[in-house]
Amino acid sequence: MIAVACEIPATSERPVSHWTPKELADEVVKRKIVSEISPRSVGRFLKSSNVATTSKSLLVKRKSTRSKSI
Repeated sequence: MIAVACEIPATSERPVSHWTPKELADEVVKRKIVSEISPRSVGRFLKSSNVATTSKSLLVKRKSTRSKSI
């Protein structure tokens, strides 16, 4: 799963510029790396792994839709 997350999504014909947990979950199931996995489990797995390949997140962070109070 980590190797897939390090790939450019376009090489897997994904219409996104960065992996999202949903896109990554769909891709690893499609490749039969796992039989099923939720996007939330993908995020937890990558967050808990000790991969030292990049200092940046492997996944796109979702923008908050909550309004901030002043």
